[in-house]
Amino acid sequence: MKKIDKREVFTQIEINATREQVWSVLTDFEKMPEWSSSFQGIEGEFKEGGKATSYFKAPIGKKNMEFEHTIIEFEEQVSFGWSDPLMLGMKDHHVYKLETLENGNTLFTQTDGVEGGATHFMGKLMTKNMEKMYLKFNQELKERVEAIYK
Repeated sequence: MKKIDKREVFTQIEINATREQVWSVLTDFEKMPEWSSSFQGIEGEFKEGGKATSYFKAPIGKKNMEFEHTIIEFEEQVSFGWSDPLMLGMKDHHVYKLETLENGNTLFTQTDGVEGGATHFMGKLMTKNMEKMYLKFNQELKERVEAIYK
């Protein structure tokens, strides 16, 4: 039996707004809890090489989950992401990316993955849950941006 040491998540949604408009909503971390049911924002140095903490709603209970990150990918109005240890020896690589389409709309892509450690027995469940959460976040972002700018 082959051991699986890497799992990936890939989600996309087209948003009827400019890349700059989507970026302004996506990175307004103070207002994010008003519309996002999962990702609650980032505090810290929001720049390449910056040390930051991301907050996500916990599936059970009222306290947010906190994850320490080093921002390894950052391009203003284009993308940001991190790659850090999760738990049980696993590591993730989470990236948010914006691309301007020919029609002027924005393609929002959210990718993630887990590798190493317990990925061979927990990776499928983790990435399935991530995908579900990211698809919902993408839709919430779309609705928020389009409500503000259209």
